[in-house]
Amino acid sequence: MNFKDKNITVMGLGLHGGSEGLIRYLISKGAVLLCHIRKNT
Repeated sequence: MNFKDKNITVMGLGLHGGSEGLIRYLISKGAVLLCHIRKNT
């Protein structure tokens, strides 16, 4: 799949950063990322 210059939003990293691998992969494929992190206190 081609992610070059695609705008992608990742909603959260997960409790222990589980999406970090996905984010690194998408960036390595040329995607433009926005990562939204919201923590309720």
